[in-house]
Amino acid sequence: MNPLCLENLKKIDKFKKLIIKQKHYDKKGVDRKNYYSGKY
Repeated sequence: MNPLCLENLKKIDKFKKLIIKQKHYDKKGVDRKNYYSGKY
């Protein structure tokens, strides 16, 4: 596997984790706008 491909996989992994985190906060009923404005 070439290094470039590995880098892209890491980026995708980070992105997936962000999406999971976002869903987790949505489940907890936290307003997404509050989350992004840095209150949480």
